[in-house]
Amino acid sequence: MRFPKPFFRKSKKAWYLQLGGRQISLGKCRDEAFLRYQEILLHERGQVIASNSALTAAQVCDLFLEWCKRHNEPVTYDFYKKFLQDFCDLYGAVRALEVKPFHVTRWLDHHAGWADGSRRCAISAVKRAFNWAESEGLLPSNPIKRVQKPKAHCRDRILTPSE
Repeated sequence: MRFPKPFFRKSKKAWYLQLGGRQISLGKCRDEAFLRYQEILLHERGQVIASNSALTAAQVCDLFLEWCKRHNEPVTYDFYKKFLQDFCDLYGAVRALEVKPFHVTRWLDHHAGWADGSRRCAISAVKRAFNWAESEGLLPSNPIKRVQKPKAHCRDRILTPSE
C-alpha cells in the first residue's frame, strides 16, 4: 500500500499530510514535519517508534485523536479534540516526557471561568491521551498521572425538557 507524502500548504505556511480523508498538520518547520511524518508512518504500519524519539505533547495528542477517531463515537472524538486542542495551543511544543502537572495547572488557570465540571473533563481528556500513549508503548510512563481532578458534583435540580 502506498502511503501519502507530506505537502506544504502555502496559505497556512505549514506542512500537512492527507490521511484517510483528513489533513493532519505536521508543523511549520520542514525537518520537524518530516520527523512527525515518519512517526505517523511507523504508527500506521504497526511498528514501534524508537524509545529515544522526542514526541511532543501535540504529537501524543494527535496520535491519540487518530486512534480515538477510529475506535470511538464521533461525539467522544469531539469531546477529546476540544480539550486536547486547547491544551496543545499552550503546551503542544513541550516534549511529552517533560510535561508536568504544573503545565496542566497553568493551562487550567488560563480558563478561570471553567467550573469544576469543565475542569474535571479537561483533566480527564489530557490524562487519557497520555495514558493511551503509555499503554501503546509510545511513552515509558505518564508524566501527569498524579494530576488531581476536582470532585464530581450532582446537580441540585433536574433540568426540564425545555431547558
